[in-house]
Amino acid sequence: MVIQVDVQLTDLDLYLRDKGHAELILAHGFVRLCPTAGAAGAVMETGFTDRIISALVLPGVAGLYIAVAMAAGMAAQGLVPVVAMYSTFLQRAYDQIIHDVGLLQVKVVFAIDRAGLVPADGETHQGIYDPAFLSQVGIPTYSPSNYAELRYWLLRLLRPDRTGPQAIRYPRGGEVKALASYGCTGRDYDFLQDPAGAKAVLVSYGSEVEDVLAAASLLAERKIVCSVCKLVKIYPFTEELLHDLMRFDVVLFAEECIERGGIGQQLTACLCQLGWQGAMVCCGVDNTRLTHATVPELKAIMGLDGEHLAQTLQQALQEKEERL
Repeated sequence: MVIQVDVQLTDLDLYLRDKGHAELILAHGFVRLCPTAGAAGAVMETGFTDRIISALVLPGVAGLYIAVAMAAGMAAQGLVPVVAMYSTFLQRAYDQIIHDVGLLQVKVVFAIDRAGLVPADGETHQGIYDPAFLSQVGIPTYSPSNYAELRYWLLRLLRPDRTGPQAIRYPRGGEVKALASYGCTGRDYDFLQDPAGAKAVLVSYGSEVEDVLAAASLLAERKIVCSVCKLVKIYPFTEELLHDLMRFDVVLFAEECIERGGIGQQLTACLCQLGWQGAMVCCGVDNTRLTHATVPELKAIMGLDGEHLAQTLQQALQEKEERL
């Protein structure tokens, strides 16, 4: 049986309901445990009520960390809990992630809502830390770029052959049409563009992939050929991915995550350990005191929009050529 531990109605729930995917999950034994009474009311609106009302659990306002500890206990007893929580709330349960889940290596699936830069919810709701702290604890983490990937990988993580803690993250709001068109290949990563002769590659994950694609288009207008690599499994890195990236002279990694200790810096370390002599450019959030703004505005401030990424990669290529 799969148990979901949640604190509120999330974008994942809305997607499951709107896409008619709820019945598929329910067929796999999907159940929810809600830490708050408000969440219980939200569950009733999803159409799950008849199937799961007897399974609702209300631990109260302390649910942020109790939910994770409860999930660890359930997993130790053979259940498969799914903890669906905002990224900003999940960081408040970091101790339980390390000790109750990580050390015991129990199968808890974290479904992380509001991942990445978040508009309208205020400065405190930015989901910019979870890729860094989950990877540092050694939890495999996935970041789909569209609904098809989210649907595929969520069900895959719930399979009996997948053991230990895992995480899947998704941004606030719906999918980006440009990214939806790529569908889901079921692979850990995909090269969306890989023209012959490319000496540089733009790498990203989640909704930031839209911006690296925009950067690649701008660079093409300037007669600069580059590849674009979209990650779904952002940690740990596969040997195949590392060797694919080592063929490039310049790798630019863009992410809506803190730059220091983020996925980009960890990828840099892995490539260097393999003897790669190329240039790595990590573009992430270097100011954690983000202002209240729209996502495009925040990306422009952080240099994570297409125009800034194109300029950054062009400069890195010029510096690489000057050193030769």
